Amino acid sequence: MRIVQPRGRIWLEITQEEHIAGYLVDQTIKRTDLGFIAEDYDDKYFSPAVDISVNAERFVNEFEPYSIMMTTDLFHEEGCNEVNERFNPHRA
Repeated sequence: MRIVQPRGRIWLEITQEEHIAGYLVDQTIKRTDLGFIAEDYDDKYFSPAVDISVNAERFVNEFEPYSIMMTTDLFHEEGCNEVNERFNPHRA
């Protein structure tokens, strides 16, 4: 996983590897544009106007696990269940 920030974009990049026949490794790379995530309508949570290190720090240390689960494909099903159980602010 990494944050990729070319001009005007911010992507979460997730790389998955599949090992084949003991000596081959295929990779699947998926990039999710994080531009839709906003604190309010005009204020993007991840801004292309700031340095990539600021956005990476914000993703790792400030973005809540429940929000990560709801906006990305970072967690597998079991991980999603655990995040939902522990961090869902809407659970009774």
